[in-house]
Amino acid sequence: MFEVGKTYQYAPDVRRLPPGAETAGKGRFEVWHLGIGLLGSEAPAAVGSPSRQADVARLKGVIEALHAALGAPTPSYRAEPEDDRHPHLHPGRAGRLVDPAGHDYGSLGEVDPRITEEWGLPDRPVVAAINLPLLLGLVPAAVRVAAVSAAQPVDRDLAVLLDEATPIGELLRLVRANAGPMLVEARLFDEYRGTQVGAGRVSYAVSLRFQPETTGDDKAIEKAMNRIRGALTHHLGAEIR
Repeated sequence: MFEVGKTYQYAPDVRRLPPGAETAGKGRFEVWHLGIGLLGSEAPAAVGSPSRQADVARLKGVIEALHAALGAPTPSYRAEPEDDRHPHLHPGRAGRLVDPAGHDYGSLGEVDPRITEEWGLPDRPVVAAINLPLLLGLVPAAVRVAAVSAAQPVDRDLAVLLDEATPIGELLRLVRANAGPMLVEARLFDEYRGTQVGAGRVSYAVSLRFQPETTGDDKAIEKAMNRIRGALTHHLGAEIR
């Protein structure tokens, strides 16, 4: 679910106000935000496929799809600082959206378990709040469009084993930077931690969609996949599975 509305805060120090804040009285301010929440399991991607519980990885996919639709650059992410974290989010399972200039413009993460228990919510809900004026400020004035290709899109999956300290944003950045112009979508759709991959390691599964200009571009797509594999191995020490 999603909601667009104003958030309210008390800020006696105007120097700490987020961009786009409007006055709502002495020391009180309001800012337009986009809120997104996921809870429960989603419909299977295909008949016979298992359903998947909502999680932060899926929430990031929704956020990045929104940015792509607006023509805004894909956000980076960083952990919330201890001295400035959102109290409704799970400590250690929350982060910030970061623009290309390194500025925060939103938050995301799991809801704090104490709130989940008090409200009687099942599973582990995840939420995001994005500063709307800052998000719209990232949208270019002119959006370039391309003609619809007569060729069918080609989907490929990539499984990668990484050190758990490696940011997911860096993984996706390298994928997009090395895939070439045929790549139209790259999203994380699964992650696994456990005895099968070893302590301190995490296995990610990334879904890639390529849009060739003509049919029969399989060799070009395979070259793009090889560039991606090489970049992840070289820069992140990834193990391609």
